[in-house]
Amino acid sequence: MDDSPEGENNDKEEEEYWQIVGVAQATIAYQAIYSYKEPYMTSSFTANEWIEELMSEDANTIRCYQMFRMDKIVFNSLMHDLVTTYGLKGSRNIDMIKMLEILFLIFGHGVDNKLVQERFQCSGVAISR
Repeated sequence: MDDSPEGENNDKEEEEYWQIVGVAQATIAYQAIYSYKEPYMTSSFTANEWIEELMSEDANTIRCYQMFRMDKIVFNSLMHDLVTTYGLKGSRNIDMIKMLEILFLIFGHGVDNKLVQERFQCSGVAISR
């Protein structure tokens, strides 16, 4: 190691260089983790389309029963009773029909939050509420 003033100056420059490299690496890592967000819910078949298909008049009645463990007539009657008698309302993010379908899909099949998120294209927070 060189004890001359010129050698000390080189050591300081090298130390500053490695500090800058460390800060740059930390900045890049932070940006990669927190700044770049890849879209997650990207299905082209939305929950509303799926619901409309299941609940349409010309849809096979067995499909509704298989998904929600009740006939369309029973589902619609239950929805009507919950709205008129008990005042059930949709939230800002999820309408009432979708809420009930999420509930009956979970009850009927015992599916977890991740599967419901994918089917209904909603966040885990929205599903859990």
